[in-house]
Amino acid sequence: MLAQGAGELKMRARSTLTLFILALAFSVDLLLLMSVAQAADITAPGLHRKAFTANENEIDKYWPTDPVLCDLVLEGEIEEGNAASLEQKFQTIAGEGSIFFTYFLCLRSTGGDLREAVKIAQFVMSSRSPSIATIIEDGQTCASACAIIFLAGSAADSGGRRASPHRFLHPRGRLLIHSSQLDLGRLSDKDLLAILTKPTTDPRGLRGKIVDLYKDGRFA
Repeated sequence: MLAQGAGELKMRARSTLTLFILALAFSVDLLLLMSVAQAADITAPGLHRKAFTANENEIDKYWPTDPVLCDLVLEGEIEEGNAASLEQKFQTIAGEGSIFFTYFLCLRSTGGDLREAVKIAQFVMSSRSPSIATIIEDGQTCASACAIIFLAGSAADSGGRRASPHRFLHPRGRLLIHSSQLDLGRLSDKDLLAILTKPTTDPRGLRGKIVDLYKDGRFA
């Protein structure tokens, strides 16, 4: 009887420990998901610009220091509206100095809305006087849609006419690239059916629509 009772206690203890471990793992996963889902926060500290203005002999207008003095920071999941916000922040600090200057955009994002990332990338590429270089700092990650923005970093010549690639990846930074992927779980059957059956003059038909969904990254 005593042996049987001890065995039951051991089984209960193991079960309790297993439940505790599962609960702990679930809590950690939930916290990770919450952190990944955090919307992007765009700030404009203008640190590189301020340092250069204070000491032009020590600070290079085109090349970053280590640690980096960020002018703009995009941190979190990329979502609709970020492109407009970044442009507004940039115009605020860019109006304070010379047009022949390269501002540093620091990227700290695991991705998000691909279409919005493309808008940001287009703005970064079109900014030549002054220009915007992209940077992944020590220990930071730029993944998925964020990588599109990173590749857009550039610096223009003194006349603001010709731009060349200008992006910096720290040896301990992480740049992660993958193809866009469909997440149909965000749509109801009715919504998906409406997209696929919408009339189109595209000769590719239904196949073309599906190809474009991947290409557009609509559900990435």
